Amino acid sequence: MVEKMCRRSNKVAFTFIEIILVLMLLSAAAGIVVPDLFSRVHKNRLEDFSWKVGILMREAYHSAIFSGTMLWVYPDENAEIAVFDNFPRGKRIASVHFKPLSVPDWAEMKGFETGWCARADGFCDEKEITIRDIELGYSNTFALRPYDGEIIEKSYSYNQVDRER
Repeated sequence: MVEKMCRRSNKVAFTFIEIILVLMLLSAAAGIVVPDLFSRVHKNRLEDFSWKVGILMREAYHSAIFSGTMLWVYPDENAEIAVFDNFPRGKRIASVHFKPLSVPDWAEMKGFETGWCARADGFCDEKEITIRDIELGYSNTFALRPYDGEIIEKSYSYNQVDRER
């Protein structure tokens, strides 16, 4: 019987406390890493949508120059950003390059209140467009250079969102 006890004590095994300690360390590491991963995914959706809006504006800029007509970009009554021939009630321009963008539920936009204009003489509005993620508080502000239509990112910021709303 004494021999059995001695053999048992020679076996290598983890104690319950060691296992609990390892689980606590893993959960603490996950608590730090997982929220950061989720915020990166949401940040990417804002960057992606901002980029698509900027590209639509840039396509309108180049098309206005080549067609010799003034074009407007703004959201319509269906919350789709599209290219129009006039503001505020113009005819939507149908083109492969002007696919309308649906404004997501999480997005709030500023800068399109009076529309954005691309003129036939090669200039466009210099106004800033701000797209804000109302769920997380990230916002992206950009503009197009008025003389060549290049996208200029002005700022990317984070403002804490009040979660009690």
